[in-house]
Amino acid sequence: MIGAVVHAVQSKPVPESSAAYEPLLPRYPSDEKVEQLAMVGCTDAEIADKFLLDEDEITLRYALALRRGRAIGAVALRKAQFVSAVNETSSSLLVWLGKNRLGQCNDPGKKGDGEFEMGIKDG
Repeated sequence: MIGAVVHAVQSKPVPESSAAYEPLLPRYPSDEKVEQLAMVGCTDAEIADKFLLDEDEITLRYALALRRGRAIGAVALRKAQFVSAVNETSSSLLVWLGKNRLGQCNDPGKKGDGEFEMGIKDG
Protein backbone atom coordinates (compact mmCIF):
# COMPACT_ATOMS: atom_id res chain seq x y z
CA MET A 1 0.00 0.00 0.00
CA ILE A 2 2.72 2.48 0.94
CA GLY A 3 4.66 1.57 -2.18
CA ALA A 4 1.65 2.44 -4.33
CA VAL A 5 1.33 5.86 -2.68
CA VAL A 6 5.04 6.57 -3.13
CA HIS A 7 4.85 5.47 -6.77
CA ALA A 8 1.79 7.66 -7.37
CA VAL A 9 3.54 10.70 -5.85
CA GLN A 10 6.74 10.07 -7.81
CA SER A 11 4.91 9.57 -11.08
CA LYS A 12 2.93 12.84 -10.87
CA PRO A 13 4.15 15.32 -13.43
CA VAL A 14 5.71 18.42 -11.87
CA PRO A 15 4.84 21.65 -13.66
CA GLU A 16 8.06 23.20 -14.96
CA SER A 17 6.95 26.77 -14.32
CA SER A 18 5.97 26.20 -10.70
CA ALA A 19 8.46 27.58 -8.16
CA ALA A 20 6.63 25.77 -5.35
CA TYR A 21 8.24 22.50 -6.39
CA GLU A 22 11.84 23.74 -6.23
CA PRO A 23 13.88 21.89 -3.65
CA LEU A 24 14.68 23.80 -0.48
CA LEU A 25 18.44 24.14 -0.43
CA PRO A 26 20.64 26.37 1.67
CA ARG A 27 21.37 29.66 -0.04
CA TYR A 28 24.20 32.01 0.75
CA PRO A 29 22.75 35.51 0.92
CA SER A 30 24.57 38.67 -0.04
CA ASP A 31 26.11 40.78 2.70
CA GLU A 32 23.50 43.45 1.95
CA LYS A 33 20.59 41.10 2.64
CA VAL A 34 22.10 39.98 5.94
CA GLU A 35 22.81 43.60 6.85
CA GLN A 36 19.19 44.60 6.15
CA LEU A 37 17.81 41.81 8.31
CA ALA A 38 20.21 42.65 11.14
CA MET A 39 19.24 46.31 10.82
CA VAL A 40 15.59 45.58 11.59
CA GLY A 41 16.51 43.46 14.60
CA CYS A 42 16.56 39.87 13.33
CA THR A 43 18.66 37.50 15.43
CA ASP A 44 21.42 35.38 13.95
CA ALA A 45 19.15 32.34 14.36
CA GLU A 46 16.30 34.00 12.44
CA ILE A 47 18.61 35.01 9.60
CA ALA A 48 20.09 31.50 9.48
CA ASP A 49 16.61 29.95 9.35
CA LYS A 50 15.55 32.24 6.50
CA PHE A 51 18.43 31.01 4.35
CA LEU A 52 18.44 27.41 5.68
CA LEU A 53 21.95 27.79 7.11
CA ASP A 54 23.45 27.02 10.51
CA GLU A 55 23.48 29.90 12.96
CA ASP A 56 27.25 29.52 13.46
CA GLU A 57 27.80 29.88 9.73
CA ILE A 58 25.83 33.15 9.65
CA THR A 59 27.66 34.42 12.74
CA LEU A 60 31.11 33.66 11.35
CA ARG A 61 30.68 34.28 7.62
CA TYR A 62 28.69 37.52 7.97
CA ALA A 63 30.16 39.02 11.16
CA LEU A 64 30.81 42.44 9.62
CA ALA A 65 27.44 42.63 7.88
CA LEU A 66 25.68 41.72 11.15
CA ARG A 67 27.67 44.31 13.09
CA ARG A 68 27.08 47.06 10.53
CA GLY A 69 23.38 46.26 10.15
CA ARG A 70 22.79 46.35 13.90
CA ALA A 71 24.73 49.61 14.20
CA ILE A 72 22.71 51.24 11.39
CA GLY A 73 19.48 50.07 13.02
CA ALA A 74 20.50 51.44 16.42
CA VAL A 75 21.48 54.81 14.96
CA ALA A 76 18.22 55.04 13.01
CA LEU A 77 16.22 54.25 16.13
CA ARG A 78 18.12 56.81 18.21
CA LYS A 79 17.61 59.44 15.53
CA ALA A 80 13.88 58.71 15.36
CA GLN A 81 13.60 58.95 19.15
CA PHE A 82 15.50 62.23 19.25
CA VAL A 83 13.48 63.79 16.43
CA SER A 84 10.26 62.60 18.06
CA ALA A 85 11.25 64.03 21.43
CA VAL A 86 12.29 67.42 20.08
CA ASN A 87 9.80 67.99 17.27
CA GLU A 88 6.75 66.43 18.84
CA THR A 89 7.73 67.52 22.37
CA SER A 90 7.35 64.08 23.88
CA SER A 91 7.97 65.03 27.51
CA SER A 92 8.58 61.48 28.73
CA LEU A 93 11.13 60.87 25.99
CA LEU A 94 12.80 64.23 26.68
CA VAL A 95 13.10 63.30 30.37
CA TRP A 96 14.54 59.89 29.47
CA LEU A 97 17.07 61.41 27.07
CA GLY A 98 18.02 64.04 29.65
CA LYS A 99 18.64 61.42 32.33
CA ASN A 100 20.49 59.00 30.09
CA ARG A 101 22.46 61.35 27.86
CA LEU A 102 22.97 64.40 30.03
CA GLY A 103 23.16 62.76 33.46
CA GLN A 104 20.17 64.72 34.74
CA CYS A 105 18.11 63.45 37.67
CA ASN A 106 14.85 64.30 39.43
CA ASP A 107 16.58 66.00 42.39
CA PRO A 108 18.15 69.22 41.02
CA GLY A 109 20.66 69.37 43.92
CA LYS A 110 22.21 65.99 43.08
CA LYS A 111 24.62 65.04 40.37
CA GLY A 112 24.03 61.80 38.53
CA ASP A 113 26.82 60.07 40.47
CA GLY A 114 25.33 60.87 43.91
CA GLU A 115 27.40 64.01 44.63
CA PHE A 116 25.68 67.27 45.49
CA GLU A 117 26.42 70.58 43.81
CA MET A 118 25.35 74.12 44.42
CA GLY A 119 23.00 75.65 41.89
CA ILE A 120 25.18 78.77 41.38
CA LYS A 121 28.89 78.63 40.62
CA ASP A 122 31.29 81.55 40.96
CA GLY A 123 33.61 82.44 38.14
